[in-house]
Amino acid sequence: MNVYCKTNLAKGVWKCNLCGTVNINREQLPTTDIQAYPELFSEGVEYVCRLPDGHPVLQQLPGHVVFAVDTTMDPGDLQGAKEALLSVLSSPSLPPTTRISLVTFDGCVAVHNLGTRRCAHVLPLPGAASGAAPGRVAAAAVSPAGELQATVQLLLNRHCAATVAARSPAAVAQQEGASSSCSGAANLLVGELRECSSRLPKVLASLRTVQMDAPVRERARHMCTAMEAALSLIAAHAGIDLSRQHCLYGCRVVVLTGGPATRGPGAVPLELLDQAVTEKGRGPENRTVAAALDSGVAIGSAAGKMGVPIDIFTCTVTGINAPLLTAIAHGSGGELMPQLNAQHHHHQLQRWSPEDPNGAPADAKDADARAGGGPTGGFVGKLLAKQLSVALTRRFGVEGYLDCFCSEGLRPLQWLGPLDTIRADHAYGLLPGSAGDGPSSAAGTEALSTAAAQGKAPVLAWAPDALGRGPFYLSPAACAVSAVEVGRGASLRLEVTHDLDDIPALVLQVVFQYVETSGSSQLYRVTRVVTRKIQVVESRGEFLRSVNPTAAAALLGKQAALEAKKAGAFRDCRRAEEARYAVGAALGLVGARCGEEVKAGRGLLGFGARKLRQWPPELMPLAYALYHFQRGPTLGPPSPPAPGTHPPSAHAHLHALWDSDARLAGLNALLWSSWGSAYRIMSPKLYALLPGSGGGSEGGGVQLAALPCVSLAAVMARAVPLVLDVGTAVLVSNTEEPQQRYGTAGSGVHDHCSGSLSAPLLEAAFQAMGLGALPPAEDDVAARAAHMRRFPVPSVALLPGAQEGAGALAARLIPVHRDGYEEQTMQHPQLRQLGRDVAAQLSKQLLEGAAAAAAASASAAAAAGLPLKQAKQAVAGALSFVEWCRSLNVQPFPTL
Repeated sequence: MNVYCKTNLAKGVWKCNLCGTVNINREQLPTTDIQAYPELFSEGVEYVCRLPDGHPVLQQLPGHVVFAVDTTMDPGDLQGAKEALLSVLSSPSLPPTTRISLVTFDGCVAVHNLGTRRCAHVLPLPGAASGAAPGRVAAAAVSPAGELQATVQLLLNRHCAATVAARSPAAVAQQEGASSSCSGAANLLVGELRECSSRLPKVLASLRTVQMDAPVRERARHMCTAMEAALSLIAAHAGIDLSRQHCLYGCRVVVLTGGPATRGPGAVPLELLDQAVTEKGRGPENRTVAAALDSGVAIGSAAGKMGVPIDIFTCTVTGINAPLLTAIAHGSGGELMPQLNAQHHHHQLQRWSPEDPNGAPADAKDADARAGGGPTGGFVGKLLAKQLSVALTRRFGVEGYLDCFCSEGLRPLQWLGPLDTIRADHAYGLLPGSAGDGPSSAAGTEALSTAAAQGKAPVLAWAPDALGRGPFYLSPAACAVSAVEVGRGASLRLEVTHDLDDIPALVLQVVFQYVETSGSSQLYRVTRVVTRKIQVVESRGEFLRSVNPTAAAALLGKQAALEAKKAGAFRDCRRAEEARYAVGAALGLVGARCGEEVKAGRGLLGFGARKLRQWPPELMPLAYALYHFQRGPTLGPPSPPAPGTHPPSAHAHLHALWDSDARLAGLNALLWSSWGSAYRIMSPKLYALLPGSGGGSEGGGVQLAALPCVSLAAVMARAVPLVLDVGTAVLVSNTEEPQQRYGTAGSGVHDHCSGSLSAPLLEAAFQAMGLGALPPAEDDVAARAAHMRRFPVPSVALLPGAQEGAGALAARLIPVHRDGYEEQTMQHPQLRQLGRDVAAQLSKQLLEGAAAAAAASASAAAAAGLPLKQAKQAVAGALSFVEWCRSLNVQPFPTL
């Protein structure tokens, strides 16, 4: 029953507009007052009912968060990680009763005592030889129920007073009487946050970087074993049966690492990672990569069965074995969140050279300054604290299900988003239909809002019966939602099954069911039903006016990202080129279906006339989004690494993309994001930091002004810093005027020619991403989660040279300097303020700079050993928006 049904309340009769069935419910419809039935006067209805006694979710134990910290990170990154952990653990992000554990890993795995007796217990590494070479260890996953689980259980029983007290209070009293050194305050491998918060600063301060004599990527790192140990800590302390499905929604594992796993399960030789070897194949290198990936899948599945998400933060975005980390994070319901390394924008690895194989810092002073809080990338303490805070509070429900019902003429085709098929061990008390007959789901829109149609809150209706027995049931199109959290979204592709000539309108109904975990201690099952009517129109103009171009761009981008990921476009330059052609074909198809035909030339004697399609003005945001998407870092042509930053073995494969990890992370971010965030990833936004805002020592708020995302705008804003929001990251370029550079005076942050993020620039980045300071009065977790709607929180990097038309930030802007003055002003009328002469002069300067940059790029590609085939593809990324559209037989703007 919905607002568009035909009803006769006097007789208790209503007709379903989805299946056409006439229903007679006189007992359920006793009155003729329509206000008594929320379904009949509101498009959005929310049903709330308490969970029945004995429901598995009600067996939730107190929250338990395990932080696994990599001690092989550079000192600056490790210092940023420690500052972020202290900031988060001292903030109201976590309840004071949350249990905390600390695990560190390098060549071994250690569990730290958070009590007065400060020490670390080193765990044995089952199935791995301590002296094995990197990546040569057997990659078989160790189940938390195996030898490691038994070892952790024994360790907790002997050295953790909290675990002993949870088992038997009398046992802990006997233990305290036997030895004062084993008292509750002395031994806390698992302790409540309120008990160990005063000792956490000393424990974290004791962490130091190890293996400084080796490059970061080559340092011994038992990452997967540390994750297994973290899961074992949670399982052993809770005393759960690992053979059953659990829903420990208050538990989480947070991993902070500086590189890939090089020891134990999941370890892969670095030369295979650099060559982007696929896990599919018959060669020994393919089997090695596949075995490591199987280890990650096993860890993710074990964590998912426990209901414990694993969030992985990396201080770089390349060389981290993203397929392995993605399998672990997404398999458990967590997320992989790499940081943008500003020194090597999106891609470069630890600096490598034959003369200096260790890659040690050349200047100790610069390393100390970076550790002091002024880095340009990696782990920045203040930024990482916000990322951790949002990650720890983003979940608002568990056991989610998404379903779709539509009237005749439409059929669900495919789901996109953080979704999964419904399994019997996940469906507590549900009786779903056959999931195999429904649409396919793909890992990949704003999360369903709490507001209903017209921005009004959904109306609460009567509590329904249990699912499967009452008014709700799951259709064959239903799927499970693996991440019921803010910042996520699911997209649905529908197929028109037949002509709609005699159908005036179609009805689409989406049902979202989940168990709400935020708020009071009592848990409720929430069923949110949203019904929308889709009018069938005959006029093309009326149809175009009804289209949301940003949502359409997000849906096309998600579909293109899914196809590119399936084809392996993140690791093969040929597949990436095919993906770019597919995006261009999508633009041409929309132009052919929705645009009018125009002639670009008469040809010779009437033959060979070129015909273009006029792009509809209503869909201009869609065209811009597709243009940015196909030339961005996710699908764009490969860019050469800086000389000496990448080993030559990375180019042993002719078609391998050396920045495959960054590309895979970008594709996953687009697939899992809401439609608003997806559009932001596809179409970046440019801002200018206004002069005098936030630059003084008083800490005044910064002010940003939106600019056109074009090259001329960056040159015009030479005297002010620029901020570019690209969805997954925020790029900041300081002013080119030394006397006006932010952070050089009074900010207390190191800043020199290499560039460092000062406090005003970091605050400007926070404002651009919509993460301002939380009011002091908002202390509860729900308020903080509502305040921070953007997840994942983008990383921030300082990239100089944008005002000169160079650098990574300028490469994301539209090169309008390649177009004529009329086309420039058509794209952005604000450019008329320059005048024809000034615009021509600036365009000439930018063209000369682009030619010099192209020559430098070619030299860099040759020096880095980049294959010539990949270097030639960079020419396609230099086309302007107008040139790209015309190459696809689309006229973006009306001809004068």
